[in-house]
Amino acid sequence: MDLNLDTLKHEIVEYLEHSEFAIFRSAPGGLEGLPLVLWDAERFPDYQMFLDAARKIGAKMILFASREFEAPEIDDAIEELDECDLTREERAMPVDVSALTPVPAKPGSRMQRLPGEVLQRYTV
Repeated sequence: MDLNLDTLKHEIVEYLEHSEFAIFRSAPGGLEGLPLVLWDAERFPDYQMFLDAARKIGAKMILFASREFEAPEIDDAIEELDECDLTREERAMPVDVSALTPVPAKPGSRMQRLPGEVLQRYTV
């Protein structure tokens, strides 16, 4: 699946603006440690399914948060990738990063600070 996160973000916001949901622009990561319902974007990439479930249980407000990677975070990610055990062929493979699916980082890893759930965290 070809996925441009910026396009998806705008599509979701537009969908929400034309729905019955109230949208609250939240800070990314501001709800850490609280009970959340997370969108399983890997197995069910259609955000409308997630919002339909929220509608069916009577949710009135959707918290929406996103942010862009900053240069130091990208540098840290590249440095951590450089430390990975990849073969010469794997390192030479061109990668379309817009199509990557975020995976959980190892505890204590610098990758944990990266917003891997940029568009996957919604609270119902």
